Amino acid sequence: MRLRLRLTAGGLGVTQPSAPVPEPEEAPGVPVASWGRPPPWRHVFFRRLVRREIDQELDFHLEMRTHEKRAQGLEESLARRASLSRFGDVERVREECHEIGEDRVRRYRRRDMFDSVWQDTKYAVRNLLRRPGFTAVILTTLALGVGATTAIFSVVDGVLLSPLPFHQPERLVFVFGIEEGMRTGSSWMSYDDWKDFVRQVQTVDGIEVASRSNPGAMTIVAGNAPPTQIDVARVSHGLFAMLGAQPVLGRGFLSEEDRIDGERVVVLGHGFWTDRTGADPEIIGHSLRLDGEAHTVVGVMPEGFDWLGAELWLPLDPGHAEDGRGMHRLLPLARLGAGVSLEQAGAEMRAIAARLEAEYPETNTDRSARVEPITETIVGNARTPVLMLFGATLVVLLIAGVNVANLLLARAAPRAREVAIRATLGAGRRRLARQLLTESLVLALLGGLIGVGLAFMGVKLLLAAAPAGLPRLDEVSVDLRVLGFALGLAVATGLACGLLPAFSASQPDLHSSLKEGTGRQSAGRRHGRWSDALVVFEVAFAVLLVGAAGLLLRSFVELRSVDPGFHERQVVAIPLSLKGDTFNPERVTSFYDQLLSGVGGFPGVEAAALGYYPPLEGGWETSFEIPGVHERPQGQRPEARIRPVTSGYFQTVGIPLLRGREFDERDVADGPGVVIINESLARTFFEGTDPLEHSLRKGNWWGEDRPSEYRIVGVVGDVKMDGMAEATPWAMYFLHDQWPFSD
Repeated sequence: MRLRLRLTAGGLGVTQPSAPVPEPEEAPGVPVASWGRPPPWRHVFFRRLVRREIDQELDFHLEMRTHEKRAQGLEESLARRASLSRFGDVERVREECHEIGEDRVRRYRRRDMFDSVWQDTKYAVRNLLRRPGFTAVILTTLALGVGATTAIFSVVDGVLLSPLPFHQPERLVFVFGIEEGMRTGSSWMSYDDWKDFVRQVQTVDGIEVASRSNPGAMTIVAGNAPPTQIDVARVSHGLFAMLGAQPVLGRGFLSEEDRIDGERVVVLGHGFWTDRTGADPEIIGHSLRLDGEAHTVVGVMPEGFDWLGAELWLPLDPGHAEDGRGMHRLLPLARLGAGVSLEQAGAEMRAIAARLEAEYPETNTDRSARVEPITETIVGNARTPVLMLFGATLVVLLIAGVNVANLLLARAAPRAREVAIRATLGAGRRRLARQLLTESLVLALLGGLIGVGLAFMGVKLLLAAAPAGLPRLDEVSVDLRVLGFALGLAVATGLACGLLPAFSASQPDLHSSLKEGTGRQSAGRRHGRWSDALVVFEVAFAVLLVGAAGLLLRSFVELRSVDPGFHERQVVAIPLSLKGDTFNPERVTSFYDQLLSGVGGFPGVEAAALGYYPPLEGGWETSFEIPGVHERPQGQRPEARIRPVTSGYFQTVGIPLLRGREFDERDVADGPGVVIINESLARTFFEGTDPLEHSLRKGNWWGEDRPSEYRIVGVVGDVKMDGMAEATPWAMYFLHDQWPFSD
């Protein structure tokens, strides 16, 4: 390094050279000696060396000026003082020189690094282009591994890692009821219990509720468009604020709209607003007819907002206030208070439930409460399968990486002579390793770039093949987070694949490698040991992957062998809904009778029947008791799934009749109540006795307009209702004419 010092009238000044000294090019792996560039070792200790040289040069100039003054006849001390006065503030100049020197060395270091990396990259690209077959094999292997892993990570990110689109989702919790002694482990909350919890709770900042219309769809008429069904949810007026969601147009619900005499208003989802109204900015104040009733549009929610899968939201149904404590059809959501833990909130909820149990023993006996984070409720069931799939793709990527490392090792053997020559010319071990690692990184980045393109296609395939129950699928995409993961994955894969070949090749045996014909043999023997070790790891990973695949295949085969309880082949389910003032129970029954008569006459149709909720779908539960066998107070009665069906339903669906009879012409709407139960319910409550000799008595959902007691006329086989891997719940099948539902 050279600094230019000049004397001015005000003292000593410092300038940098106007133009840098030309420097020779450096070939990859070969050091170049140059007087214009500091050697590499100087970059490490540049502070001490630069300061020492500057100090020496300043001292030299000071001594020269002192010598001139003495030659003019001044004494030593006076000459020294005059020289210092002429120089000015020496320490300030010294520090300026230090800063300039260090800055120049730092620029040299950065330029050296960039030049070296650029040279290594160009050399690596030339080498790869000279071997297109070898390059294509590695790029394909890496692209498949990185692409598959990136595609699966996009699902992991969208489903598990991305925060829910709500304000502070980590503080949002659901409050579930625990039904001890019931068939189900938890339930929702009744209207009266919700009000009591709101009055007594202190650890949360409010509790809001929501419910689905029955079974979650309503008939909508908008303008001149034909009537269509749409998913609707009812929410309390403070739910949107608790979620931190503000309408993009209009407002949310007001407290007075939750009342029985409140106005009929509706808030639109963003998708409904854009698809059905063309994103009409003047939609506020317009009217929609839902189930024959006019509702005024008061708001439009932002894009991406989703709650209970609904497209429209209505104020909480005032009819919930008349349900009674035994009717649990509200989903409560709470926000934890500042500094409140999940355990503290859970303890308070259990304490409130215990007080309600003591105060209302008829409906709340053995009923407790628990809190669960909203994230766990929404994605909890999906976490294990998604992570298992991600783990499997990581193992595939490891196998691909080991394959690439083996190929690079095999390629390093023929290059032993080239590496030895570079080492002989002065290239150090680190320099050789960096060149080989650069080649690996270039391969990995190119493979990662191709893999990202494959990931885009893979995500589309995954979304098309994903099960319907997988949550947050609309949030799965290849975004910047996923692209960052792909970049990091490609770099990590390149380093992992290149470290071993680089380490092995950077320690050449110069004597044997430079001999004609022997270098490749000795390098091949040395690399062969590493290659054998990689093969062992590859086989181990492959065995692990095959074992996991075998276990999954076995689970799949066992799941396929589970009897669903009905004939799933050649059975078609068509959803229907009759809503509005024009369809009373009598008209609903008449319409469905005519429909079945017409459909049953179609060519190729062997039988037709109606059922409320098809098999493999959950449905509603209701409490019941068995006179003389199992009688309990209202809050302690067991619950079973309800399935109103028409005559011929069991034969149509293929559910076997085990005892008794099916519904027939003897069973009419205004006749004695009849019911058919499933095998699980009969086995639990009628062991050692004939269930056909007993009846079921009404529970909390039976209604005043329905019979209070139903005679058991048959027992049918169990049908899976909550999935093939879940236990079969108790079920009661009622005659549709006695339980007319419009959906």
